[in-house]
Amino acid sequence: MKISIEYTDSKEIEVLIRGGATNPEVLQIVNALHALNAKTTNENQIIGTHHEATYILDLDTILFFESAGEIVSAVTSENRYRVKQRLYEINELVGETKFIQISKWCIANIKKSKKSNLALTPR
Repeated sequence: MKISIEYTDSKEIEVLIRGGATNPEVLQIVNALHALNAKTTNENQIIGTHHEATYILDLDTILFFESAGEIVSAVTSENRYRVKQRLYEINELVGETKFIQISKWCIANIKKSKKSNLALTPR
């Protein structure tokens, strides 16, 4: 394994990992970085991935969280992000201040929602 560090004036830390997607070391490093990032992330934020890139999402930008089988997504007006947490963990994280569980598979941001069609099934 080769480790390179480039110091910059930026306040944001950027991590670039090059390696095979199925390499166990790469997966281990990514999981460790996710865990470290989750510990240092503000409680009003959640980590999501979209097209293999990781983002820190502000809860205020999330329209709803949706569970479809094993996959839990955070949906914003722009994208759908896969999140690591289960729906019940997200429910504990967000509390009932801005979000409410409207179905078995969906937690909605009540500040962003105008209506709900509970007859729909998850994707």
